[in-house]
Formats: sequence, C-alpha cells, structure tokens
Amino acid sequence: MMRKLVVIACCWAGITHASDIRLDFDVYLDDQRVGFHRVIVNKAVDKKRVQVEANFDIKFLAFTAYKYRHRADETWSNNCIVQLDTLTNDNGKTLTVEAQSAPTGLRVTTPDESEFIDGCVRTFAYWDPALLQSQRLLNTQTGQYELASLKKVDNSPLVFKGREYGATRYKLRVKDKADIQLWYTPDNRWEALQTEVAGGKILRYVRKEA
Repeated sequence: MMRKLVVIACCWAGITHASDIRLDFDVYLDDQRVGFHRVIVNKAVDKKRVQVEANFDIKFLAFTAYKYRHRADETWSNNCIVQLDTLTNDNGKTLTVEAQSAPTGLRVTTPDESEFIDGCVRTFAYWDPALLQSQRLLNTQTGQYELASLKKVDNSPLVFKGREYGATRYKLRVKDKADIQLWYTPDNRWEALQTEVAGGKILRYVRKEA
C-alpha cells in the first residue's frame, strides 16, 4: 500500500495572497480520516510557485502503523518544472529530491544519483489536469520519471459520505504502480482523488468544505 501512497502524495505556505489558488483535502483510508493534503499555487507574471504538504497517520488499534510527511516547493515556467525541492519522511525513511533547469531540460538530484531529463518535465500536478497529459511525470518523492497516461472516463461525480465532488472523472494510470481516479469541476478545479491500495482498501482525497 505504501508504494502507491508515494505516487499519490507526490505532489504550504503560512501566508497566501489574493491571487493564490488554495486546495485543502481531507484524506481517508476507507471511511477513516487519516490526514490531509494541501496545495497552494501562486501565479506570478511568467511563473507559478506550487507548494504541497501531505500528512498521513494510519493507525492500527492504539498504535500508529504508518506515518508520512511530505513537502514540495515547485517553480513552473511555461508549464514546465524549472526548480524543485522536496523533503519526505516515509515512515522514518528520509527522502529528498532537488531539480534545477538546464539549457535543454532538467537536472534531478537525489541522495543516490543525479539525472538529466531532456525537454519539458512535469510532476503529478493533480491541480491542473492539462499538465497531467504527458507520457511521463516526475515523482517528487523519489525523483523517478514515470510512465503515465490520463484519459477521461465519464461525467459523474464522486459520492462520498453524502456529498458529491466534481463533475468529470479521469483515470491516471501509472505503470506498475497505481490507477488513480480524479474528479474535477467544469472549470477544471480539482475536487477528489480515489485509488485502491493493498488489502483492497480505498484511499480518497476529498475537498474540504469551505
């Protein structure tokens, strides 16, 4: 289950501005709330700064069986990543990814290796479905450049705990890792996420009520 959580979470500022887009989600494992996921997008004239924070605590009886903390600070230009810094605590294992634009692509560095990726690189930017329409997406937790494909499924909301989320459903397929369902409003605002993890459990993100 934790391998799939890596893909899903990859992707906070204390102060926001009027031009920011802020998306706050409650995270559930089946019907139990286990944490939150937050995305803040600050739009400048020619760039976007995207800050992501995810916290999960999965408990078994009275004990925390799994703890996850992830923060990412991304800079985008012309719909491509030009700078990235992430820090993740994956149940006690610390992971970092740094990326910096190069003349024809992006240099991605983890504690284990440094890799150059040619061309326009995008992350798992659930906050904008147009950015997910790439053959590969950069996992901001591991630094892996993963095969992915996005397709529209139907026009139907996610119904959960008596509420409806979104109006259009997409499926994001990540090779050898996960099939992730995503819901958006007609103006492409991200409303929900759902995927099956180990043991047949369902992991969901749903937008918090204003």
